[in-house]
Amino acid sequence: MKLITARDLIRRVADNWEQQYRASMDTRLHGGESKRDILNRLRALDPETATAADVTAIIGNPSWTELRCDECEAVSETVVEVGQPPDYERATARLCPACVAKARGLLP
Repeated sequence: MKLITARDLIRRVADNWEQQYRASMDTRLHGGESKRDILNRLRALDPETATAADVTAIIGNPSWTELRCDECEAVSETVVEVGQPPDYERATARLCPACVAKARGLLP
């Protein structure tokens, strides 16, 4: 079980991008920018002050910094991840604070 914040994702986004696209860094995307160009722009961000919107503007979608609750499907700044480590066909869930409180309310 672990707590994940949007700031955690922002802090790791450049490393995660590099790991994901290491083998294809020089591939050009729509608009002519390479994955390496995007990595350089992500690395130029201050990970302590950059916003999710800053990352989205560079990458083109919010998926790299968006935390969505698996119970209520709301986007949240913070989630608790429970279950097995995330991977294909693993039982993992991310819960927002409101859903964690509801789950707690179910216990005697």
